[in-house]
Amino acid sequence: NNGLGRKAAGGLGGGRKDEAYEDMIEAARALNRRPGWQAQALTRKLLNDSFPSWFPWLFGRVLSLFPTWFDAKHASVSTVLLTGWLVGPAAVVDADVAILDDEDRVRGPGWGNEPTGWVPGFALGGLWRKEAGAGHSVLIERCRVLEQVGCASVCANVCKAPTQAYFTRDIGLPLTMTPDYETLSCTLTFGATPPALENDPAFASPCLTQCPEKSAHGGRRGAVAALDDDAPADVCGKLVGTSMKPPEGTLPHGY
Repeated sequence: NNGLGRKAAGGLGGGRKDEAYEDMIEAARALNRRPGWQAQALTRKLLNDSFPSWFPWLFGRVLSLFPTWFDAKHASVSTVLLTGWLVGPAAVVDADVAILDDEDRVRGPGWGNEPTGWVPGFALGGLWRKEAGAGHSVLIERCRVLEQVGCASVCANVCKAPTQAYFTRDIGLPLTMTPDYETLSCTLTFGATPPALENDPAFASPCLTQCPEKSAHGGRRGAVAALDDDAPADVCGKLVGTSMKPPEGTLPHGY
């Protein structure tokens, strides 16, 4: 299904009918030509527009009927099954418990990230374990999208930030994505609220060596359309400064 890619291309005026993967890559590159805040907002809107308007609310209500640890384990398995065509090989792994939300304080014992009582072992993904964080994460071995675009700002602004916002705020299942710009791997952890972007290491990355924008413009400063003079010299300008600051009143409610 390449509906999201066609929708993204159509929303940007492209109207292409390529294969799903190439369509998505081209749409991501086009989105990345915009300021970082706008790329994030548009991608999140595209995610919401790909489903009926009632879907995030209803899906979130269904998820709320189950403990976070139960939702997180199913989300991890579903991610591996549904996204391989886009990101490449991935596997369900255990989460870093240090970043998991302490939801047991709010929802009560067994309703957060700490399983209690009987833990089913018949669901997708093999035998489940009772330890906190077991099976809450997905490790993408080498993200095909990041490898193809070679750009940290595409990863952070067109994938990471809007996807985190969609799951955490629109669906109600916290998600933290942790890309590794050296290995091109990425870890998705369900049940973990992401840090503020200004405190997120993914938004403190220099341009990648293979970044086509950097190469095309002869260096970092030429590759960035909205670079502040006082922005850190070793950070991609699409991840800091005015590129990350929308004019007041321009973001959708709740972003």
